[in-house]
Amino acid sequence: MLLSRYSREAILLRGFTLIEIMITVLIIAILAAIMTPQFTRYVEKGRGEEGKLMLKSIRAAEKIYKSDNTTYTNNMNNLIPHIGRPNSDSNRSFDYTIPSASSTTFTARATRRQGTNQNEYITIDDTGVLNPNGTDTWNP
Repeated sequence: MLLSRYSREAILLRGFTLIEIMITVLIIAILAAIMTPQFTRYVEKGRGEEGKLMLKSIRAAEKIYKSDNTTYTNNMNNLIPHIGRPNSDSNRSFDYTIPSASSTTFTARATRRQGTNQNEYITIDDTGVLNPNGTDTWNP
């Protein structure tokens, strides 16, 4: 079957219709709406892991400090030789403090700096238990 010159050009010039483009955009929008909360959750979970890891490092540094000084410290500066200065790094998601310390126990806290969970926190005690009192507000 031979095609006329006009029908061949019509086939070659045929593009997408407006409805086809709108359906494609709609499908992409639905997928983005489904995936964005999942992505955000994974990012927040990763940030939570950063906080937990640094709290475990603080605990290890406290153990070393106690072996040298027979008491725990509530001054982060005393732990600099072991963990550096975690609060001076602006790329970190948490601020780290040691709200209480004695000769037998301590509690370290990681408080979220910014974002949807700003000012929420995780704690660790001298035994390595995260959220020892069950009162932590951060739970990604």
